[in-house]
Amino acid sequence: WEFVRPYLQNMLGDKTPLRYIGRPRRASPAEGSTTWHNVNQQAIVKKAFEIG
Repeated sequence: WEFVRPYLQNMLGDKTPLRYIGRPRRASPAEGSTTWHNVNQQAIVKKAFEIG
């Protein structure tokens, strides 16, 4: 996100605000548990569709 955000913002301009919705920064790239992955993934998808 930190790498691609400036490029997206440059292409979209100030008219389209961008906001990151996803896992917070962590040392591990994975949840470590299928159950926690599913819980967190569901929360991420819900947040993404609530934006309006």
